[in-house]
Amino acid sequence: GEDEAMATAVAATKTPGTSLTRDSKTTSSAPGEEDNTVITLRKPETFTSHLDAIELVLLDQVRSKSERFFRETNRFSELQRLVSTSVEEVRDLRTELHSIRERCVTNVEVVPVMDDGRRDLRSISRVLESVEDVVNCKASIASLMGAGDH
Repeated sequence: GEDEAMATAVAATKTPGTSLTRDSKTTSSAPGEEDNTVITLRKPETFTSHLDAIELVLLDQVRSKSERFFRETNRFSELQRLVSTSVEEVRDLRTELHSIRERCVTNVEVVPVMDDGRRDLRSISRVLESVEDVVNCKASIASLMGAGDH
């Protein structure tokens, strides 16, 4: 398609009579001498039609690809905007979450552990009350035995 059109336009510029040629009057130089080769160009008018053909092919390619290029550029800009918006939303949510955590009394994970600790402390308190009762009885047992009232 497009590559073939470009190749055709380029091939048109390579037709005989339009290329650079060496002047037939030049001679080859001996070793150590400067080469005074003269290159003559054809008239610019001979290149005009070929350059016009190349220009038209390039213009068609630019026209066909520019719409897709700008469409993709717009899609990329939209994607960039969406990513920026999402990053900002995540940053705001993290700030709000940090604020909520600071206002909480304790972390949610710590509450069950603290409840288990409180239950263990109540059990220890009941055992200590029983030990206190035994200690109090010990003093009264000694006095009752001394009196012989057992």
